[in-house]
Amino acid sequence: GVWFVFQLWDGGFAVLHPQAGGGVAFFAHIGGFVFGLLTVSLCGCRFSHQPIRIGLAGSLSDPVGVPMKRAAELDILVAVHAESEEMTSELTGEARAAGKKGVRDYLNSRPVAAELEAIRCAIDSAAETRCRLHIVHVSCGRGVALVAEARAQGIDVTCETCPHYLVLTEQDMERLGAVAKCAPPLRSDDDQRGLRGQLNNITTVGSDHSPSPPEMKQRENFF
Repeated sequence: GVWFVFQLWDGGFAVLHPQAGGGVAFFAHIGGFVFGLLTVSLCGCRFSHQPIRIGLAGSLSDPVGVPMKRAAELDILVAVHAESEEMTSELTGEARAAGKKGVRDYLNSRPVAAELEAIRCAIDSAAETRCRLHIVHVSCGRGVALVAEARAQGIDVTCETCPHYLVLTEQDMERLGAVAKCAPPLRSDDDQRGLRGQLNNITTVGSDHSPSPPEMKQRENFF
């Protein structure tokens, strides 16, 4: 698939339009969200309709209901990177202001609570708009459990996890350093056990591959 990433700001909303041979033809603006458009496949799996991936960098409250409602009208799959931007930005700002820059500081800035909050908000929006929803790279069993619970209630939501969440933990990130940096970050042993216990409720396993030059992985500041 091909990515197009846009920073969207106050003053408008995404207008999603089917296009012959490709997913989205037109977009406008909505406060505080980052939208990525994927034209062919998601997580290596081909869907019956061209999917659109919408990574929401903030709370999924009112504004996002507009593009999700439009996606529902077009029967387009919406995939969400679920982390509360409000929570992670605040924690990151506090860490940086205190001069913190280590692995553990990064882990503390992106807690499981931020992921669970975003998953709940995305599910609520999907339920309200009847939009098909896919939560990508879920890092903990509690997140998958939220998806499974929503599906049991008739909400059309699925989720993905990644191999690194299944085989590595935050202790490995502390040992390996920035080469193991990802978002959501690697989790605790307990969270990993919970994730493995939810495998039957996970629809896809994807790499979430995002290559970076070596120099970006060799800096003293983990942020």
